[in-house]
Formats: sequence, structure tokens, C-alpha cells
Amino acid sequence: MTSWPMDPARDQPGSEPLYRLSSHVKQALERLLVKYKIPGLCISVVRQKEGAWESGVTALGIRDSSGSPWLPDVRSHLSDHARSQHAIASCSKVFAAASVGILIARDTRLPNGETLAWTTKITTVLPDWTMMDKEVEENADIEDALGKFTNDTPSAIVNRMRYHRPASSFRRTAIYSNSSLILAGEFISKLSGMPYHEFVERNIFDPLGMKDSQFEHKVALASGKRVEGFAHYDQTGPGHVGEVGRTAFWNEGDGLFLAAAGGAWSTGNDILLWLKETLTPRILSPAVLDELNRPRTAWGAAQPPHSTMSQMFYGIGQHTHFYRGHLVVGHTGSLPGHYSFVFRLPDDDIALALFCNDATFGPDMLDTALQILLDDLLDIPERVDWEDIFFTPGLQDAPLPRQSPTSPRPSGDITGTYTEGAYGELKVVRIEDHPMGAHILELLKTYPGSTIPVREGAHIYLGDLAHDLRGSLLLSPVDGPIFTRAWIKAKPVQRIGGGRSYAAQLTGAGRCVVTQDGIGMFEDFWGQGGAVGGMIVRQVGTIECWQAMVLTASASVPPNRSFCDIATYILANNWGLQLPTD
Repeated sequence: MTSWPMDPARDQPGSEPLYRLSSHVKQALERLLVKYKIPGLCISVVRQKEGAWESGVTALGIRDSSGSPWLPDVRSHLSDHARSQHAIASCSKVFAAASVGILIARDTRLPNGETLAWTTKITTVLPDWTMMDKEVEENADIEDALGKFTNDTPSAIVNRMRYHRPASSFRRTAIYSNSSLILAGEFISKLSGMPYHEFVERNIFDPLGMKDSQFEHKVALASGKRVEGFAHYDQTGPGHVGEVGRTAFWNEGDGLFLAAAGGAWSTGNDILLWLKETLTPRILSPAVLDELNRPRTAWGAAQPPHSTMSQMFYGIGQHTHFYRGHLVVGHTGSLPGHYSFVFRLPDDDIALALFCNDATFGPDMLDTALQILLDDLLDIPERVDWEDIFFTPGLQDAPLPRQSPTSPRPSGDITGTYTEGAYGELKVVRIEDHPMGAHILELLKTYPGSTIPVREGAHIYLGDLAHDLRGSLLLSPVDGPIFTRAWIKAKPVQRIGGGRSYAAQLTGAGRCVVTQDGIGMFEDFWGQGGAVGGMIVRQVGTIECWQAMVLTASASVPPNRSFCDIATYILANNWGLQLPTD
């Protein structure tokens, strides 16, 4: 691995020889933007080629509804548009890991007089932190918080962690948890004596010269350079990409509660400086960089999208995998209308970041663009149709819904307030009484209604959690106490030519059981990921509860009835729910 020159002038964007996309790569990406009506894409690349370093930012399309270009000229790194601020979401997690590494390198003293290490227990710094799983509470260290992986305060989120049920045995696998990264942020804040976001800005952004990177949403908005998100509406059937409109940012507060888990804003040029740091560090020690690159535990789906990719592993604040034998380290980021990839190939001296402002096709665009770029940067002769792998499945016919019974049993009215310690209150109303009900009903007639098996003529209910970003929980009876459930969000979009429409976002479709005692959520409602395996509810001899989320009816459940007791009570009657067996 080659060291960077220490000349500060050479560490500014545009000071190295310019990296340009090859013509066939640029044409391929532009074709995808046009075909899927994707507003904008920004690509930052740093690499060493033939002993010389080169870097560059390429932007395609627009950053906002006024038609402003994301970056009008690849060399105009001092222009306003070159500093368009994009929310990098979960790509921010690596800054928490780097911050711990900085504190370790400084021999930071703990409250008990010992020196901070990756194995320092969370409770050594945050003694009031508790978990339902006492093994985790007693043994979890800061590396676990970074690697295990709400307008709210970080401390409130950390306090609610005591109600989270374990999804697997301790350190068996990586479980994606934003709460764990928020916990790490509180850990760093307590040790450093300053808010987490200030520590990162003072100790990472400022020394690297990342002048347009920060954590406050309001600052990004006030700058006039914030990238706007877009979404597709009127997707009337399979293969239809619909029309494109501007969608409001998900949070107009300061957003600092999300800082450690996914709150950073950056630009195409600023991110170049971080990419350089992850290849040959100036402010991080080599030992810290080695820790950042080291995989820890299996994570994600066991079957990768293509045979040239390995299974993923999670490290600290980022994941790793191998592509055609090349180590790839980094993270993806997702907030409504803001999608980001920040990856590096440390053994190949290549690092790149991709930003996209399309809420509907952003993930597919970045998955496809990343692989096209890697094939080009690594001089891979074999070409794969990455568009077919990432875009096509989402545009095909939705799978047929499970058959509903021909003579379903009646279901009672389920309106009311349900509560659960880790998630708070869920307020359930009939769809016609919900403020977004009319728009969601309209969306259910087209896309994505075909993917939600709602029985014709059945009541539809919507429930809202105070601190959830996924939208409203749709509930509709299938057979007696068995209900369809899915998170659905109707996002208002401003039509480019004027007027307003709504775009749908659907996640977490499945089934649940609803009785007067509560709601039993099964079929991976937690979203703990494919690496955990197994079923959410199991029948072993007698019916038992395992990894189920249950929201209890606050008015009717005795206060001493435990979380798992309620789930067992709901399931024990086996009201037609098909329980798997081991």
C-alpha cells in the first residue's frame, strides 16, 4: 500500500491528476438514468494507477427540482454545485468506529482508571445501560456496539434498548441495529466530554479539510446546497417506472439524534478526502485502519446476488465481502431520497463513493453502478448484465399473494392503542379515519397494492408508531385473528410541472395475529437479517414464543403478563396460523 505525500496542498480535491469515467462506463450510466428516469448520480473515485494517484468527481443529472446540475464541471471543485450536500445515511457509521480508534490511540483514560480499548465494556463508561439479555449487558464491549449492529434523543433510544429481545445468541452473528451505533455515539460523547457530532467534526472533518461535511439537517437546508430527493408516482403496473416528482426530506429538525447511526452530510469533493484517508491514513493510525478493514461476523443473506461475490461479513461500522477475490470494505446508506455507497478496495488502492437522489430506484442504481465501476477499475474482461440482476426483479410481476380462505372467520374491530417497551405506542385506526388514508387507498389500487394480499371487502387499519421512519403499519383481516400486515408510506411528491401526487414505499409485508390481548408480529418483523436464519415462531413439542414482537393492548392486558407470555397466549390457541416445526 502506497503512502500519500504529506504536502497539504496535494491533499485538496483536484490536486492529483484527474480521474475521468471511461466513455463506455459513462454512457452505460447515462442510459440507466434516462431509462429509469433517475434525476441524479454523483461518483467520487480515488485510485492509484501505474504508481500515480488520481482522483475525480463525476456528476450526472440534477440535484434539485429547479434543474440545478449536481456538478457542472469535473474540475470546478470550488463551485457551489460541487459542494452539493447529500445525506450519506448509514455510511456515517464508520466515523463512529474511527472516533473510537482515535480515542484509543490517544490512550484515553476510563472512569475506573484503565485505558480505553476495543474490548472496553459498555457499562464501564455507561453504567446505567441495561439490556433484557443480561449476558449482553455484562459482556458487550464497544466493538460489539459498533459491529452488531425516531425523532428522539440518543439517551432515550439507549434507555429503550433494555426492552429489545435478543434475535440470536451473543456474538453469533451481526444484527443490524441503529440503536447500537447510537449507543456507541453516547459512549464516545461521555469519554470525550463533547457531543458526538462535535467530536467527529473537530477530529475528522476539520483535520481532513472536509469543510462542507457536518451532521445538522438544518445547516444543510440553510446552505442552499442540499440535494433534493425525488420519488416515482403513477407506477401503474409491472415494468412501469412512473413519473418523477420532488419529495420532502424526511426530517426538518436538526437530526442529531441519528448522528452516529446515519446523520452525516457530505459532498462529492469532501468525500474524496475521506476516501484518501481510508487508503493511506494521515489522522488515523495504521492500527486503527487495520481494525476498520477487519471483518468480524457473518451478516446478510447467505446467497449473494451473483456468483462472483462472497457472503458479507460485518466489521466495525462497515461490512466486507470479496468480489472476484478482491476485498471490498464499506457501507451503504439509505434515507428517503438519499442513497449512498462508500467503498474501498484496500489491497487495490481504489476507493469510491456514489450518491443518488431517487427514492424509488436509488438502491438499484447504486448496486448496478458500483459493479459497472468495479469491473472497469479492476479491468475485468468478463462483463455481467448488472442491470438485469438489480433492476429487473423489482419491475417484474409481483408474486401471487397467499390464498385467503373461501369462508373466512369474522374479525373484530382492532382500533385502539397498543404498547411495547422498545417501540412505544402504536395507535390503530380505520383507514378512512387516518390523515393519509385516502391517499393510501388510492395507492393500493395500483402499485404496490398487488404485493399486499388485502382481502376484497375486508376492513383496512393503519397504525402509527411515534418514532418510526417506515410509515404506517397496514393491518387487514385474512381469517379470524390472522391479519395481513405491511409498512406502507405515502410520500407526497411535487410534480415537476406543478401539482402534487403520492408515491408508495412498502416494506415488511407478512402476517400477524391480533386478539384483544395484543398483536403478535412474526415472519421477520424485526428485520434481523438473513444471517440469523431459523423461523420467527417455532413449535417444539408445545407451542413456544421465540423472536416475536408483540404489541400489547394497553387496556386489557394484566400489567404482570410478560412479553413472551402474551405471545404464547396468542399462539396457544393456534387459530389457523400455520406454525412451522423444527
